[in-house]
Amino acid sequence: MIQPIASAKILAPYIGTVMLVAVILLQTVECRSQSREISNVLSELQSKRISVTELDWELLNLNIMRAYEKHDDYSARPIVFDSRRQRFKTSFYVAPGSAVLGLTAKSQIEQFQVEMNGVALLLATTLDLPENIANRIDLFIEADFVTYEPAGFFVIARYRDGKIQLVHEKSKDR
Repeated sequence: MIQPIASAKILAPYIGTVMLVAVILLQTVECRSQSREISNVLSELQSKRISVTELDWELLNLNIMRAYEKHDDYSARPIVFDSRRQRFKTSFYVAPGSAVLGLTAKSQIEQFQVEMNGVALLLATTLDLPENIANRIDLFIEADFVTYEPAGFFVIARYRDGKIQLVHEKSKDR
């Protein structure tokens, strides 16, 4: 009787090791099958061709560059092109605690105008526009500067036809 108990004590660590190895092997097989599934999906995506206009491609690259810009007072949303209206559109979220909100109206207009001048320059250079068009690109850009207040989201400034106008309107987009 003592011998089987001693054998069980001797075999117990081995059984635990065998079980651990079995679990690891099962996980490896599962990972390999998942890995194969992922590879198949990625291969399908790689083989599919889509058509992208040059404008869409340039805007995609421009928006990727803008995503890494750091602003303390607001964050920019991607620039999109509204082909129906022939306008570039974007918006900026101005955080409720932003220093911009404490500026005078004149200083806010100047700050927002500087930002929009940068957007116009970025569009003109990224799209490699001829000078006569690049000088007027600001007329084809629309932007809203939006903040959050307890009553909801409000547009605090609009950029249209190359000019900033301070407003205080409930945002229709949110």
